[in-house]
Formats: sequence, structure tokens, C-alpha cells
Amino acid sequence: MENFLSRLLGSRRPSLYLHIGLPKTGTSAIQGLLFDNTEALDSSGYIYPRGTIGGDSDFAYAHHNLARAAFEKDAQTWDNFQAEINSLRKKKILVSSETFSNCRHIDQLEFIAQYLEPYNTKIVVYLRRQDDFLQALYQTIIVYGDKTMPFDEFFQAKLEEHDSFRAMDYYFLVNDLFASVFGKDRIILKVYEKSQLHQRNLLKDFLKTVGFSTTQDFVLDVKNTNLSFDARRLDTYRRLKKVFHGEAEFLKTARRIIRDNNKRQEFLPNNIISAEQSALIMERVRESNEKLAREYLGRSDGELFSESFDSAMAPANTASDEEIAGHLEDLDPARAERYRAATRAD
Repeated sequence: MENFLSRLLGSRRPSLYLHIGLPKTGTSAIQGLLFDNTEALDSSGYIYPRGTIGGDSDFAYAHHNLARAAFEKDAQTWDNFQAEINSLRKKKILVSSETFSNCRHIDQLEFIAQYLEPYNTKIVVYLRRQDDFLQALYQTIIVYGDKTMPFDEFFQAKLEEHDSFRAMDYYFLVNDLFASVFGKDRIILKVYEKSQLHQRNLLKDFLKTVGFSTTQDFVLDVKNTNLSFDARRLDTYRRLKKVFHGEAEFLKTARRIIRDNNKRQEFLPNNIISAEQSALIMERVRESNEKLAREYLGRSDGELFSESFDSAMAPANTASDEEIAGHLEDLDPARAERYRAATRAD
């Protein structure tokens, strides 16, 4: 009787889908989709709350401010969020920020849970194969961050971080943290691989997951603003950034030229990580991945990811310093000489 009443009361509460990423699983595309279709969502009884969305660049589309407030136990931000969604009286609420996946302490999640208690909450999480995730993350910090370290150095740092803090242990994140607070039956686990997505499309998969059927006025096409370079061009940009660090306008021009070259030529596979590095990290997380597949997806074989690393893929053929300087000659001869001088000094 108690379980029956719990289900009955739960069915009458508004549904809230808390999308926690993970990072590098198309989160910006999902957030842009929801932000751009606020009116279409509203007419179907959904809300993508605006009050706690961040305010700068791509952050303007996601609830990063709300996630950060959980780190600091900022009650005012969460009170404002709750007041907003309660005032609109929608049946389904959508909240999205990969920053929620950085909540690695039970007390942070319990803080969130107390505010979500009035709702029938589901946690939506997409997982990306760990070796591929590292490649994508490295590309982001080189293109958009201030780091210039080579991939081998980055990989070693991430491996040590994992060994110390279980950083890429998805079972720990999903089961030991989120499920322990919200309940195992509240977790919606998705795999970020085309072959495992609805109609091989991330956006369609997400909408199906939250029970939304697209309407005539719903715009499914979202522009991808993330730059993506193959391994050779990424390394070229990294080396340029190392020499011309802080010269924002020049580096912006360099990114544009590299992006245009990627468009004109066949895009090479993202082969930043080596076969040995892939095997090393995937062995570290093998048991974690298998437990998730069995317990959350009902897969007796323990296979979480169906796409494997291409061990036959040749390492990236990086450009020489003189090649890079030669390309710079056409763009800026003075910088070409600066580049030669800096790389000779190294």
C-alpha cells in the first residue's frame, strides 16, 4: 500500500529532468536546443527556466549558476529557482548543466535533493567512452583554455587525478553519489554513441528521453559553435599558442584559418590518444563500466560502450616547426621570424 501511494503521489507531482552532462557529450547542443525552443516547449507544458541560467557566452544557455550554487549551498539562488518554476505551474521542468556532475560530495547532492523533493525528479546522464572523452577534453582546453601542454603530459595528469579521486569512474558518480541520494530508479543512463542514440541523433534522443514530441514550430537544427580540429592541426595550434600566448587577435585568426582548412579538406580521425594510452585508461575503468551496464542497462555481458578504439589508427603526423613557420610567412612574416627564434631557443 505504501509503495502504491508513493507512486500515485509521484505521478501527480510535476516531473523534473535534471540533465547533468557529462561534459563532452553534446551538452551545449542540448542546452542551445532547449533555450532556442522556449515557446514551443511552453506550449507543450514544459519549462526550461530562465532565471538561473548563466550570463556569459555559451553559459547563457545552461543552468551553471544553479549547479555552482549547490557547491556553496547558496539557498537564495535555489529559492529563486523554486519560486520561478512554481509560479509557472508547468507539468514538466527541464534543467541542464554538466557542472552538476562536479558535485562529488553527498552533502552537495542532499542540498539539491531538498529543493527537488516536491517534484518527480529524474537524473539524465550521458556517458562517453573514457579514452574518447580525454581526447575531446584535451581539444577543448587547447582551443579555448590557456594550457599548452602536449597530450602525453595532459594524459598523465588525468590518470593521476583518476587514481586519486576516481575522476573517470562512472559507477562511482552515478551509483555511489547520485543514486545514493536520489534513488537508483531515478537514474536515466544514456550512452553517447551514435549507434546507441535514438535515430542516431543526440537531440532526438534527449527529447525522447524527456517525453517531448516535436511540434511544427520546434526548431531541431542547432548550430554547433564548438571548434573541432584533427590531431595534426590541433598540435599546430597548440605550438602557435605556446609562442604567441596572450596575443588574442592573432590566435583568433589562427583558429579561423585552421577551422577553414578543416572544412576544405577531409577531416582526419581524432587520433590524439595512442593505443597504449587507450588500453591503460580503459583497463582502469573496466569494472566500473561493466557494473553500470549490468545494473542500469540490464546488459548481462557488461558491455557499456559498443564502439571501440581503433588500434590500427596511425599516430598523427605532426607538422615540423619549419612547416609552421612557412605557413606563417604568408600570414605575417614578422611572426614567422619570431616563431623560428622561439622554437630554436627551445
